[in-house]
Amino acid sequence: MKTKHYYYFGDDLQSKMESDHLDSRNWDIVRTTSESTLFSFESDIKAYEENCLRLSRYKRFAQEICSILVDIPCTKIISMGVGKGTLEWYIKKFHPEIFVECTDYANESISRLSKLFIDVDNAFVFDMLEDDYQIINNGSCIILYRVSTEFSYNEWCNIFEKFAEAKIQYIIFVPTELLGWRNFLREHYMHMKNILLHGADIFCGWMYSENEFLKMFYGKNRTSKHYSVIKKIDMDDTAIYLLKNNNG
Repeated sequence: MKTKHYYYFGDDLQSKMESDHLDSRNWDIVRTTSESTLFSFESDIKAYEENCLRLSRYKRFAQEICSILVDIPCTKIISMGVGKGTLEWYIKKFHPEIFVECTDYANESISRLSKLFIDVDNAFVFDMLEDDYQIINNGSCIILYRVSTEFSYNEWCNIFEKFAEAKIQYIIFVPTELLGWRNFLREHYMHMKNILLHGADIFCGWMYSENEFLKMFYGKNRTSKHYSVIKKIDMDDTAIYLLKNNNG
């Protein structure tokens, strides 16, 4: 099961956007002009860290992820599509010895993050669809936290294929949400409501059921499974999946 995901950012913000879907340019607009502390970067380090501390959901996920990193064990992570980097900020606070690298495909977002997340070990621009996965340190554990809506099913299959070809051993994958009939109906209701009340919303990607995610781990050829789930932790409306390369 899968469905399109839409979001209404408000008339003022959407009037500044350059297209009707979230891409790197529109994400930079959201991160740098929105008044919402959920999406936009703060103006200084103190405000950034105070807002991180208020977001207790990220703290819970970071604690569970840190327990996985200790068990693997892993001393280096690369978190992709980090946005504001709140999860990674907590991971660094809990385990400062872990080498934390953050990537995103939005240039201005990475620039702002580098100035506010002062303990990050490295931050760089990386486009998961276009860039070369061979530059990724294959001794690192990859974290994909709430970026599942960003790509189509086929794009995700290609991404896991690229991870496998780059010999990435471990991936921690946390979907934005696991799709079921209840949130399937909610998504369609909210989309129609936004159209009727506001005239438009923004296409933000796709939502998938757990079965769809499990199929993605095969990669694009569907002949052999590149990654297997070796641990799953249920968390609210999603789950934390620890994936291991079957050919590693």
